[in-house]
Amino acid sequence: MKKIFPWMIFWVMLMLWIYLVFRYDAMSFAKENELSVEPAGISGELWISPYGVEEKFIERMTDAKYEMNMRFYRITRNQAEQLMKNLSRIGVQISWIWENRPFEGLDKNFLKTADRMRKAWINVSDDEPMGLNFNHAKVIVADKKRFLIATANLTYTSIRKNREYRFTSDHEGVTQSLLELYENDLAWDKTKVDKIDPNLLICPLNCRAMISQLISSSKESIVISAQYIQDDSIIELLNQKAKEIDLQVLVWFWQDEWRLDSLPEWTIKILPDPYLHTKNIMIDDTLLIHGSMNLSENSLDNNREIGIVISDDKVLRDFSRQFDKDREKGTDYKQRNFKE
Repeated sequence: MKKIFPWMIFWVMLMLWIYLVFRYDAMSFAKENELSVEPAGISGELWISPYGVEEKFIERMTDAKYEMNMRFYRITRNQAEQLMKNLSRIGVQISWIWENRPFEGLDKNFLKTADRMRKAWINVSDDEPMGLNFNHAKVIVADKKRFLIATANLTYTSIRKNREYRFTSDHEGVTQSLLELYENDLAWDKTKVDKIDPNLLICPLNCRAMISQLISSSKESIVISAQYIQDDSIIELLNQKAKEIDLQVLVWFWQDEWRLDSLPEWTIKILPDPYLHTKNIMIDDTLLIHGSMNLSENSLDNNREIGIVISDDKVLRDFSRQFDKDREKGTDYKQRNFKE
């Protein structure tokens, strides 16, 4: 036992050293790639679940003629799977980067879905080349000319029950950047932020920097609709801004009680129903941050997440209208009843 113990210490210290080296390398790369936020104007459509989104999705995706690149953490909706297989059978080249090590664990049904996709000549690739925790992004690029960025996976609950947002556009610069990122992620090739359209947030490259800078730049208001807020630095930044501007926060009711206690309680409401799976921040009623990234350290610093900064007036109005309705139904933070 005395001989074994020093070797155990040696191997533990070696593994810790390896982890810290790789962690430092990843953080250094992200730091080198931080840029000032200079989003340009971008327009498109905002789809709000559960209001007829599946019909819009099917209609838009069946327009694909040549190719479709997808990133989804989960695909369990039968109609979505069948749509992809039907497109593949008529010659549309479909590629899907999936998360083969999800946080919840892989179940047999999900493995069967991936297998059925492969049998339908759909190229299914795992996310190992990225070297990140999770491929949590939810993106489709069709025919190299239009894209969809979502808070939602392709599941029954995300389409029919949850509060989710999906944004679609044919913005050329964003579309090209998403295609290049897709190819790089499959090829073990790191993407430089100066090669990315300034409207895009790509975690862990520039998400934290862009979100922090946009929050800091707010002059009048910040509106947040989020599943949860767990990142301490973001919470501290919001706490500072709450003294200067109008802050309104809406989160789902599953939330570590102490996390938001530093914020003024009147700024926060809890929405237990529908399940709030959103990840959106509106700045001064002029910019909307939208995408797959949760406000957590793991999401911002360790995952592949994809988001976008939107300035379309109609999109902003649609989001604001839905936010006001949801917040009206919410419970005051001081009356919260958290899960044990």
